[in-house]
Amino acid sequence: MRGAMTSSWPSTLPFSTTRMSAFISYSHRDRALARRLSEVLSKFDLEHWWDDRIELSARWSAELERRLLAATSIVVLWTSSSTQSEWVCREATFAAESSKLVQLRISNATLPHPFAELQAADVPVWEEGTFPRGIRRALNSIAAFQAVGPVLDEYTHIYQLTLSDSKVMQFLHHKKHREGHFPKLDGPLYKDIWEMQMAGRIKLYDELHPGSRHNMDEERYYELIEYLSDE
Repeated sequence: MRGAMTSSWPSTLPFSTTRMSAFISYSHRDRALARRLSEVLSKFDLEHWWDDRIELSARWSAELERRLLAATSIVVLWTSSSTQSEWVCREATFAAESSKLVQLRISNATLPHPFAELQAADVPVWEEGTFPRGIRRALNSIAAFQAVGPVLDEYTHIYQLTLSDSKVMQFLHHKKHREGHFPKLDGPLYKDIWEMQMAGRIKLYDELHPGSRHNMDEERYYELIEYLSDE
């Protein structure tokens, strides 16, 4: 358990380090998830800190305050557990007030007020060894706070595309693929393409229903979207 919180928290304690580092805020029930995020950050050489590194002799609350003040970004892991944690909410409040906040919403957790009104990277499902869009977004945000370039392609150029009405209508109506280049596609994917055209918004691959991915990997999906665009 973390120590008792002071009334003016965090205080302006001195901290000499100038290294750019992300602070991971999480509920201890989500320790495995925090460790996993730590491993991913290490994989991409992003500096970070979480409280498994507090030395036994350190005063707990003082060390946390120092790390929060020194952090270039504060990554809040929102889960059903952390949304009930006063510590996490306090750390998130400090992060927002300091313009350091990076929110990761795991498994569609309901964010507490006022954080639900702030931008968050959604990760409905995070399978081992995968980098869904929410993780990509968070990693690139952390990298930006550390003044380095994006570490993973978030496929932002896909969002800038506009689907061609004529190409989509022909594709959906005739169910023809470019000279057999695309494999046979399933019904749900046609539905997703139709919905994208009607809504005027591109869906990223990992936002699609699992049934829409048959016989098509992520890169081929983006190739299809570019083929159906006005680009």
